[in-house]
Amino acid sequence: MRKLFNIAILALAGATLASCEQEHIDAQYLPENVVAPVLGNIAGGELTDGGAAVTADYTMTEYGVKTAVSYTLFVDLEGNDFAAQQKVAATIADGKITVAAKDMNTALINAGGEKEAAVAAEFKLVSYMCNDKGAANESTKAESNVVKATFTTYNTEIRPVDKFAHVWIIGDYCGWSHDASQYLYDYKSTNTKFSGVIDFGEKAANGFKLTGIAGWDDSCNWGTDSGAAAPEAEANEVTLISSGGSGNIGCYAKRFYFFTFDKSSLKLSKAWAADQIGIIGLNGDWNNDIVMNYNATWTRFWADIDVPAATEMKFRADAGWDLNWGVGCAKGGDNIPVAAGKYRVYLDLGQETIELVEKMYGQDEPM
Repeated sequence: MRKLFNIAILALAGATLASCEQEHIDAQYLPENVVAPVLGNIAGGELTDGGAAVTADYTMTEYGVKTAVSYTLFVDLEGNDFAAQQKVAATIADGKITVAAKDMNTALINAGGEKEAAVAAEFKLVSYMCNDKGAANESTKAESNVVKATFTTYNTEIRPVDKFAHVWIIGDYCGWSHDASQYLYDYKSTNTKFSGVIDFGEKAANGFKLTGIAGWDDSCNWGTDSGAAAPEAEANEVTLISSGGSGNIGCYAKRFYFFTFDKSSLKLSKAWAADQIGIIGLNGDWNNDIVMNYNATWTRFWADIDVPAATEMKFRADAGWDLNWGVGCAKGGDNIPVAAGKYRVYLDLGQETIELVEKMYGQDEPM
């Protein structure tokens, strides 16, 4: 069955606005008639931090109707058939693609390429028709040809914000500045569910919202619905609306929250909340917590520990046992064995990783 999208096109039938009449002409989107985009050559080479941008030309998709179109550049290692679904942060407009060197480097490493190595990669350009809210219609997907290029990457640490799709948590805690905000991440590449830890300090109750871009747009400006009942204090779930008139979310009052936001249902869910996360059990002390710091840039709790002899430990919230984590970041999991040594302990509850790093003990935490 052919998919048809009817678009009303206004035709002027008079010399002045006062005397014009509107005539509706049906334009049809026919998938079999779509002309896919064509991706031009991408010149590989050595990438350097702050080096020259990578550029390429492309021909725009012809959908047969006048419509907004979004484009995404994908990359994967050669021969992987784009299984990684790795997007490249790029400026794509008017037949020209521009990728900053750091963004190309990040995309190649995220796709599985090694650091400081020659990475043989494949690229393709994907387009979608967009609705009046700017959202891409998945059923209108059109893919370009595949272009190969080899780049030599450089060594850099990849922040979560550079690795995962994300939404912004913007509020009083960061001065309502998108540049200082924290994020919820699409850790599992679902395109709809975003989660993670947010450190509000003492300002959660002062209100916050979610946005889909580093700015304000009614199509992805998510807050409370003033026409609905106000959320209860510490609500486990809040249904949001997307509107410039949406209200600030002000029903939370602790420091740390693990939220999940479902972009398809606009539901914000609270997995847990706490005022502190600590290490317990170290060196046989199951009564006193080592309170951990939080690094929002790297989305991890951290603390330095000195272990004279082999021991065990766990992580817990607010010096209690209602919420605790063990081996593999499992809630209520087994005790974590720790060999003798001096370590910086890292706990990332979004990516569910625990690391003990000897070389970071006593060092400044990177921000």
